[in-house]
Amino acid sequence: MVARIRARWPATRIMLRAESGFAREDLMVWCEANDVDFVFGLAQNGRLIGEIKSELDQVAAKSARTGRPQRRFKAFMWRTRKSWSRRRRVVTKAEWTKGEANPRFIVTSLRGDQGPQLSPQECANYFTHFNMSGIRFSNESRSSERLKYTQMPPLSPYTLLISS
Repeated sequence: MVARIRARWPATRIMLRAESGFAREDLMVWCEANDVDFVFGLAQNGRLIGEIKSELDQVAAKSARTGRPQRRFKAFMWRTRKSWSRRRRVVTKAEWTKGEANPRFIVTSLRGDQGPQLSPQECANYFTHFNMSGIRFSNESRSSERLKYTQMPPLSPYTLLISS
């Protein structure tokens, strides 16, 4: 399917968005080898929670002071102990809501505007991408509409997002 899309629309950037069940080595390796970006949910575990303990403590304290939900975003390079062949970018949302932690994690091939480091706003934008559902196609004539909706910088003149 990717080859057919690229044959017809060579400037199209393809991005897969899927829940954590798809964050598997074989699919990520295939995407990386075929120039297909991905944003996959990532199931939480103790190691991931440990990476954002400081952020969770900060949002818990601020939520206790303000009485409102709080969130912070962070990105880091991470590797599973056994199932991934290499380190990949993980973007996190450390959220405190309704009196408890609500951490979220995604793994992505996307890079920041300035290379490997991501600003907190870029991290938040990746969650916007992840939370979009369905198939979304944007071309140059609609890129300003897409930019307004997602608050993401244009990925390319043409972007096809395929969502699970």
